[in-house]
Amino acid sequence: MNKKEIGNRLKQARKNAGFTQKQVAEKLGMVQPSYIKYEDGRIELDYHKMIYLCKLYKVSSDYILGLEDEYGNKLDYKENYNEYFIYNDGTHYIKYKKN
Repeated sequence: MNKKEIGNRLKQARKNAGFTQKQVAEKLGMVQPSYIKYEDGRIELDYHKMIYLCKLYKVSSDYILGLEDEYGNKLDYKENYNEYFIYNDGTHYIKYKKN
């Protein structure tokens, strides 16, 4: 998963949690234009900020990093084939193409 995709997940998690970019930036002790760079995928989160945002947004780091979907299903991304494999119980999976 690249920085842009992680940024999109951060943005979606923030919106789902009901926060504005300005509110989150203030909670992180930064200005809004700096926070926007995370959501735009221009800079990477350090792990301290990742942990804080996961707690704030009530999502897992696996979701932010693209290792699971919004329902908690684990994802195994096959970049060469542009496909996701969702593992439900470790033995069965559902396969679908990435948009």
